[in-house]
Amino acid sequence: MRVYHFLNAKNALDDIRKRRIKVSTVSSLNDPFEGLAAQMDDHKMRNASFRMKNHITATIGLVCFSDNYHSPVMWSHYADRHRGICLGFDVVQEHLFRVDYSKNRLTPDAHWKLLWGHKLNGFLGIKSAHWKYEKEMRLLLNLKDLKKGAGLYFLSLSDNVKLTEVVNGYHSEVSRRDIADALGTHKESVDVFKVRPAFDSFQMVRNGNELQWL
Repeated sequence: MRVYHFLNAKNALDDIRKRRIKVSTVSSLNDPFEGLAAQMDDHKMRNASFRMKNHITATIGLVCFSDNYHSPVMWSHYADRHRGICLGFDVVQEHLFRVDYSKNRLTPDAHWKLLWGHKLNGFLGIKSAHWKYEKEMRLLLNLKDLKKGAGLYFLSLSDNVKLTEVVNGYHSEVSRRDIADALGTHKESVDVFKVRPAFDSFQMVRNGNELQWL
């Protein structure tokens, strides 16, 4: 399945060059409600949820993708206000799960089933409807299986997570040569292009005029 990961230009080029992608822990994500989708009036629910979240943070990593590169909001929030790069990956579909978005917190009964059933996809797959624009897909990984450097975790690219597109942002100053140099021997197998605002919708689309980007 083709999915997309937005980055600033420096980190994107670094990941392309080193054939890797950074893996986040739950506590490092930008939503304070991660893993805490239930109503928490009851202190037992709060305690159990925070214990589970702490345990998952210490053992499980995740990579967050979007299912397309068209959202101007995603470019603004996660790709340095359109100055960054979006990387497209082919990921084995059964390894991914789609985030569900809810206007309301889960009932305690529904959340207890997730907690005690150790269903991580459910526990980490429910977010507020405020985040719906992300159209998020997630890949879960065991932290012990990953490379670690400077306190960060990285997943090496492979046939299961394969780089297939490099989408340059509308305001990016990264050149074709910069991306080609980062891709090295892989440049022939990766589609590289730049986006622009669409003429008939509020979306970012592929710029068909290749001459506008050197």
